[in-house]
Amino acid sequence: MLEKIIVIDQIEVLEMGHIQVRQATKIMGGIEMKKYLSVVLIATLFVCGNTFAAEEKSLKKVVVIDQIEVTEFGHVQVRQATKIMEDGKEIGKTYHRHALSPGDSLEGQDEKVQAIARAVWTPEVIEAYKAQVETQRRIP
Repeated sequence: MLEKIIVIDQIEVLEMGHIQVRQATKIMGGIEMKKYLSVVLIATLFVCGNTFAAEEKSLKKVVVIDQIEVTEFGHVQVRQATKIMEDGKEIGKTYHRHALSPGDSLEGQDEKVQAIARAVWTPEVIEAYKAQVETQRRIP
């Protein structure tokens, strides 16, 4: 007499809320057969006797220039914050920083950064910066 055992050996949650369940039929001393059952997730998941409530969350990525600094020699330092918002609450944040030297191209920069750089970078500031760079190049 052959003994037949049916087990669920794999459960996957697929996109669009589908659950794929692989059911294996093991026949002791004989052949192993596998078949796939697909179940559509509507509002609640029933997996292994546990209930998981399905919730829709609204995620949003917000990128802002949150800090602009001007140094003594006219460099403009910019901090960009990337915030991840879930239902209006911030759940994560990262920063990216970059600096601009007097006379650098402002193409692609935020309007506020451009306005500050144009106000600070007078012809005198740009010339003083170029002279400082040239002096540093000559130092052995």
